[in-house]
Amino acid sequence: MGCPACGFADTWINSGYFAMLAYEQLVDRIERMTRLRGNWVAEIVKLGRRPEKVKKLGITKQRPHFEHVDWRDLGPPPSPAPAQLPSPTDKDPAGAAAQPPAEKKKTPVGKPVKPVTPREEMDDELPFS
Repeated sequence: MGCPACGFADTWINSGYFAMLAYEQLVDRIERMTRLRGNWVAEIVKLGRRPEKVKKLGITKQRPHFEHVDWRDLGPPPSPAPAQLPSPTDKDPAGAAAQPPAEKKKTPVGKPVKPVTPREEMDDELPFS
């Protein structure tokens, strides 16, 4: 959850049974994908809801559900490079402060991950006739 373009992450806290169910399903998806694509794969999800029948009460309630948005390969962390400042210019120090910084385009974090094929998931090729 969060904004993949800026790297902002949300926190979601709940102590109900349906919240535990949604969390376990999310963890299961992430564990399966990391086994197939490596440890640096992360899932981008959106908090949604699904109907769930409550047998004891005979009603249908809304439960939380993490909806899949995208898989991203974050890759290993880059090696720390020393920060380098631009060389100073003494031509017009007042003019340099008057200009606003250039706006940067928001780029998504990480690289897209290709979807898992049934052959990869089953670790077998099933010929269909």
